[in-house]
Amino acid sequence: MQSKNRGTVVEDSLAPVSANISQTGYFILGGLAAIALCALLLHSNRIDQIRRGFFLWCGLHAGMGLIDFIGKTAGAGDFLAPIRTANYAIISNAVEAGFVRITGPFSEASSFASVSLACLAFCYSYWRKTKSPLAKWLAGILLFLSILSTSSTAYVGLTLLCIPVALSMLQSVIRGKVAREEILIIALMVVGGTAVLGISLYKAEALDPFVRLINSTIINKADSGSGHERTYWNVKSLQSFLDTSGLGVGFGSSRASSWPIAVLSQLGLFGSLMIVALLYVVTRGLGAVRERVDAETDAIVTSVRNAALASIIAMSVSGGSADPGILFFIALAVVCATRARARRGVAALERSVPAPGHATVNVL
Repeated sequence: MQSKNRGTVVEDSLAPVSANISQTGYFILGGLAAIALCALLLHSNRIDQIRRGFFLWCGLHAGMGLIDFIGKTAGAGDFLAPIRTANYAIISNAVEAGFVRITGPFSEASSFASVSLACLAFCYSYWRKTKSPLAKWLAGILLFLSILSTSSTAYVGLTLLCIPVALSMLQSVIRGKVAREEILIIALMVVGGTAVLGISLYKAEALDPFVRLINSTIINKADSGSGHERTYWNVKSLQSFLDTSGLGVGFGSSRASSWPIAVLSQLGLFGSLMIVALLYVVTRGLGAVRERVDAETDAIVTSVRNAALASIIAMSVSGGSADPGILFFIALAVVCATRARARRGVAALERSVPAPGHATVNVL
């Protein structure tokens, strides 16, 4: 729990704390938002509003990230300081291995990186599905900002997100149907790799700052003070799960540094199984009914689902709460409502088509 006197995380006996109410409230709010959004999407076709809302969110996030980057790079300081009015610790002027950390409108680089990964997953997926120029440029900007955030969450998350992308491109190569977008990605990777190799051959010490950055954020992260602290939180959270015989300690009663561990320690075995069931629904997406929806709807639902999964990946790296977040519940509502509408359309079509051998007879 959080110590009011020392401002640090300390061990204490299990007892009611304010986080029990706040984090439970966030979870309930997410569930109610999913129910409300399901009702709206089932009542009328509002999937285009979902697309516009996500692009607005991604655009605002990328814009504020660029403002933060320009201000700190130009030496003008934190341009977004006036909007940082939270009463918790704000680490917006930190430096990692000589690089200024990009935090956007958030209090720290890790939170900014988590949202950047979700936005990047949405824009990239939508671009691959529809070839939208807006999605392509937003994806490029968000990738640029994620790398500049100097956050371990961003780098580990990007590595994990690259796995399905690489598998998809490998599948296209095996089939012999490589899309132009995939050729563009491969070309950029080759150009980038060639540039890095050329710089290292011409002036090896020029890459030293980047090597120090990788060492401090990824390779030596576990040996740092932050790494030891996060490991300690996770061990104590797992211990609380065992001490309660799998019942869990409740929302907000433990501090973890990984979402799966937080879910297990706070919700227990039964609650974790319920979360896994919801995660399966989101991961499955449209499934077999994908053929029953139009291409635009499929692109939007897939992009929203991938954004939610990217958010879960980011929280699995550095998340401290069992609440999967409002983005997860939005994706759950979009997937469930779209599947229900597709099935409803199939049922209506079957009712309108007469069965074989039951031809209608017109009586004059």
